[in-house]
Amino acid sequence: MIANALDAVIGINGKSEIIFWNSQAEVTFGWSRNDVINRMSVVDIIPQRYRADHLEGMRNYLATGEGKIILKRLELSGLHQNGHEFPLELTIIPIDAEQPLFYAFVRDITDRVSRHQELLDVIRERDFFISVASHELKTPLTSLKLRIQLLDMLLKEPGGIQDQEEEIHKSVSVCSRQVDKLASMCNDLLDLAKIQSRKMEISFRTFKLRSLLVDILERMEGEVKSAAITVTLNISEVLEVRWDMARIEQVFVNLISNVLKYAPGKTLEIKCDTAEEFVKLEFVDSGPGITEENQKRLFNPFSRCASKYSTGLGLGLFICKGIIEQHRGKISVQSRVNEGTKFILELPRVLDSSMRGKPLR
Repeated sequence: MIANALDAVIGINGKSEIIFWNSQAEVTFGWSRNDVINRMSVVDIIPQRYRADHLEGMRNYLATGEGKIILKRLELSGLHQNGHEFPLELTIIPIDAEQPLFYAFVRDITDRVSRHQELLDVIRERDFFISVASHELKTPLTSLKLRIQLLDMLLKEPGGIQDQEEEIHKSVSVCSRQVDKLASMCNDLLDLAKIQSRKMEISFRTFKLRSLLVDILERMEGEVKSAAITVTLNISEVLEVRWDMARIEQVFVNLISNVLKYAPGKTLEIKCDTAEEFVKLEFVDSGPGITEENQKRLFNPFSRCASKYSTGLGLGLFICKGIIEQHRGKISVQSRVNEGTKFILELPRVLDSSMRGKPLR
């Protein structure tokens, strides 16, 4: 029965020599029975850092009949025939006999440990999200609360609204901006949920690409001037695409906003190459660039570059990636520190609902 047990079963004598090795032990450790029996010591399947403790424990048990790990379920590491370590669950049972004999029941718990690690990663990601979201949502809420308190105070002063009209208008304007910021964050969180659940709605329509970008830049004119960004648009006036206009606009606004935030006083060129079926868009700025380390996680949720300009939930580029992938496209970045950044979007020029979410060939 032991020979066919689902766990690896290993027989060990008082000299730590392996005298029994069932078929599951062959699977677990990679050594065949013929390689092991009476030829190998149990220390050969124990990582180097544990070997001295094993030998000391064996000497102590033979001298006193007591052992710290006997009849206990332990989680340790084993050494595979190919040299890699793996997590295992171990129970050692001593057998009463004229000669010391032990049976070790071993189970490979790699999958269990992996699932546990995945769960820990999810918990850490959740906690990080709660921390970031709480901080970023609290900032506009605090400003909003202060402005509302100021409005309340102004309205109660003698003379009423007439004497405080300018300050009231200013406070209302600040309140409006903070509400817009909160709404934007809430929309980002909703888009995050839609992307992760694959429930983002996409509706394709035909439009001129340059016209959309011109419209966006006109609406952002004040922000562009404030950031002293020089924008160059090199896109054909006649190029038509069939995409989800609202979602693509969301991507463009995010990419342009990042330049305004991280590269004030620099330049931005938006250019386009087209083939018969595909469009390649490039957003090229002359800003400070992005480190290789930051580039690796740039499209992850809640990722923000370490910068004095870093604000928001860190969802923008993750959402952009999700939108582009829903268009059967891909988004990538090329950047060097102090040499600027290039975001590259590659999409089929014409899409319909049957093609949604399918990858590029």
